[in-house]
Amino acid sequence: MSNSELQATKIELAQFILGSKNLNLIEKIQAIVRSETKDFWLELSDEEKKEVATSRSQIENGETEDWDSLKLRLGER
Repeated sequence: MSNSELQATKIELAQFILGSKNLNLIEKIQAIVRSETKDFWLELSDEEKKEVATSRSQIENGETEDWDSLKLRLGER
């Protein structure tokens, strides 16, 4: 399938979904999309998850640094 054919198919599907009043069909499509979409969180190691939790905590506690300050601290201009 060429790129233009792919785009045309996407548009056709979007139009079909937007015009559909069949809730059961919409729910089935939604289930398919969700099953095909990977949750990045499940792909992270335990160490990476801890790092994210630490970063969230720092943000919530106002322990952040703006980009310009970081560049100055690291000696970049």
